[in-house]
Amino acid sequence: MKKSNTQGTERKGEMLDRTLTPEQIEEMKMTTPIPESITTQDKVETSIGTLEFFDGAPTQQTAQLVYDNLDRMHGVEAFLKGMPG
Repeated sequence: MKKSNTQGTERKGEMLDRTLTPEQIEEMKMTTPIPESITTQDKVETSIGTLEFFDGAPTQQTAQLVYDNLDRMHGVEAFLKGMPG
């Protein structure tokens, strides 16, 4: 016998009714300071160039730069493994 899924629908409706207002969100903001030791810098200078991050996530340009470097390193590895020792 198949059960009705009306409870799930009711729960979703209740959750929609609980949408937070901007004032409530402001009250819920984190008040504990984040230690500097675990944060990601917005810009990091490296041998492959400047890596840029937004909220700890790499930008599209940074991701592409890292993938290009990874491709280059795989090419170097393949070349070196192909050289007789």
